[in-house]
Amino acid sequence: MHLRDARVDLDGNVIASGRMIFASDNGGVFAAQECDQVQISRLGPLRVVACKSRRDSDSGFLVSEAVGPALSFPDVFATVIRRACWLSPKEAIVMSLGHQDGALASSVDRDAVSQPLSDWKLEVEAIEGAIHVRASAALRATLPFNLRNKDIGSYWSSREETERISVTFSVDPVTRTACFGSYTGVLSDKWCAGDAVPARTSLQALRLDTAPVGPFNEMGPAAETGWIKVQSWFTPNAPSGQSVLALIFNRVASIARTESGFLASTDRDSGQRSIWFEGINLVIVADLMRHANTMKLSLTDGISGYLWDPSEQRHFYDMDISPTPEQHFLEATISFALTARGLECHYRIHVNDLHVIRLGTKYQRGWIEDSVTLPWELLILRHPQFLQRRESVAG
Repeated sequence: MHLRDARVDLDGNVIASGRMIFASDNGGVFAAQECDQVQISRLGPLRVVACKSRRDSDSGFLVSEAVGPALSFPDVFATVIRRACWLSPKEAIVMSLGHQDGALASSVDRDAVSQPLSDWKLEVEAIEGAIHVRASAALRATLPFNLRNKDIGSYWSSREETERISVTFSVDPVTRTACFGSYTGVLSDKWCAGDAVPARTSLQALRLDTAPVGPFNEMGPAAETGWIKVQSWFTPNAPSGQSVLALIFNRVASIARTESGFLASTDRDSGQRSIWFEGINLVIVADLMRHANTMKLSLTDGISGYLWDPSEQRHFYDMDISPTPEQHFLEATISFALTARGLECHYRIHVNDLHVIRLGTKYQRGWIEDSVTLPWELLILRHPQFLQRRESVAG
């Protein structure tokens, strides 16, 4: 299994082996399709629809076409499924939801009509690195209809027995690692000979097998000089009891690729500098760039981030417990621009001390700056939120 085998289309949807089964409604509005693949949305509500797909020979990504009705999952089920694709559950997850939630739309078109669903059942299980999902729901509404909304109705109401819809699908280990940053334990971790060489691709010349992604949610786009690993964090259940929201840039000496095509840090990665911007991540950046291709943030409060450098001999905060030197920004700017190359990021931070040779020396204030580009392959796999601006860049 190799990165080039990841089953993800050019819109960032996961394409999984699976089927959706239900009996046609009374009026023939909802037509079941005989397909052995499903398209799984990554943005907004979790939507699953039967599809056809083919591998694009140039980019390596899939090109998919949704066919037939689209199933929208309840939010609580969507959270469980997406989290399982990221972190393999140690045991099978079994859930049920009795009240009305989710819907079956007659198609993915805007003029589609919908059937409300109820009595949901869900099973999620990790087997040999793949996530297997089995779900079903009753094709029955349990709440009164809003008569003003003509797009929602009860299309199976005249049946003596309540009909159900069922869907099964499996997300393979390569796709989980490529899209969700998972570590599945079944892909080869053996390094290929030599350091990885940055690929120069563009929106018009994509190559899936060059995507700078790895397990543990790591991304390793190349900087102008060397490599910078980027991590976009949101940890809602941090040990401190507070959410951890951060965008982290880690300067590394080199990066290798494994036999499975993913990035892996080398032994020379230790002792490198990290820069943490707190309170933002790439999800927030994408949201702020919904209507523009450029954005710049200026940070002046002194607690919006910090420099973490294990190579220094002196540190400035938590001196009694901190094992490594760190210092907060005096001020900082970080800018983003969507171009044909990808998301170009430039940051500049002002710190108290640039270099420490020995204890007792005077502080040397100064600026640290760097630039890094997150290519479109990485954005499609990990942050498809940015695809909403793709046409404006391509045009």
